[in-house]
Amino acid sequence: MPKSFSPQQRDQILKMLLANGKELFSRFGLQKTTVEEIARKCGISKGAFYLFFNSKEELFFEIIEKEEVTMKNSLLKSFPTNPSPEDLTKVLSNAFSFASKNPVIMQAFNPHQFQLLIGKLPPEQIASHINKDNDFANALINALHIPDGSKEVEIVSGLLRSLFLVYLHKDEMGITDETFKRLTGIVADAIVNEKRQ
Repeated sequence: MPKSFSPQQRDQILKMLLANGKELFSRFGLQKTTVEEIARKCGISKGAFYLFFNSKEELFFEIIEKEEVTMKNSLLKSFPTNPSPEDLTKVLSNAFSFASKNPVIMQAFNPHQFQLLIGKLPPEQIASHINKDNDFANALINALHIPDGSKEVEIVSGLLRSLFLVYLHKDEMGITDETFKRLTGIVADAIVNEKRQ
């Protein structure tokens, strides 16, 4: 039976779990990283790990959510007041660049890994994540000054989701980086022009 921890110890251990989990998942991937390795790296027992997370997948998901918050905040901060298609292309390209340099996010983007992950998480955690994604999409749409309830909201959301899905599968589809960059520009142009209609 793992010992109980003081609130300060719990905070410290949680920080270590997130930092060491990120390092191990980045290096070895979700499937090859074990709870034992994470606990050992943090100096706690395997049983103590389960006081914080029900599974390594829950830890991995928590790390992904923290990384996404960083990426989304950076994206929204860099968003110009009245973006041109070129401005929006740059913002979207920066977001994809950030994601591509982050091994944990890239693992989550892998469709096979994503399905394994979703299968191990409680439905309420997945629903919460979807709500956070919707909140971000709404913040982006608000930054574009698109009125709530208009058909443009649905169109812009669809264009962004489509671009994201192409990004996830671009290697499988044989889409080069240059082609994806051009597609990002076309989508950005369509979004900005949709806003003006």
